Amino acid sequence: MIYFWKYIVAIIETSVVTERALILQQSGVRENLRECVLYLVLMSETIISLKANASSAARVIRVPLGQIRITPGVNEALAGRPRYAGELLKRHQSGDWGCISYAERMENLAGLKLGWQIMSAYPIDSSLPCTGHDDNTIWIITEADRSVTTLLLPGEYHY
Repeated sequence: MIYFWKYIVAIIETSVVTERALILQQSGVRENLRECVLYLVLMSETIISLKANASSAARVIRVPLGQIRITPGVNEALAGRPRYAGELLKRHQSGDWGCISYAERMENLAGLKLGWQIMSAYPIDSSLPCTGHDDNTIWIITEADRSVTTLLLPGEYHY
């Protein structure tokens, strides 16, 4: 994982960006190039900053939750276990994002600094496996403006 971010930083610090820009311009991706480079710069700066801060033992992640919403599917899935929903919210708020991918974790870390949405995934039944996108999954999504946090099932998400 460290090698990936070193590669990103190397791209930004060298003329590779210019070379890749020419290749992307020739292949017709020119309009998105500026956004892609900006995204890479912001991500690398965020990760470098977060890694520097991670060395301090006092580092605490606190995601503001805003209003809490629970979908009917989660309400049914957690019937009789109201404390479990509270435990999941505490984990989400503290930066323990459950069974999401490494890329999603990095996006959450960047989202803390850049104001993007934060997403977590947890098992409905902790005795069963959870991939983060299967039937045994509860998602918790905090909106980018931090006004609302929603507990929902993957099938209840509307793009």
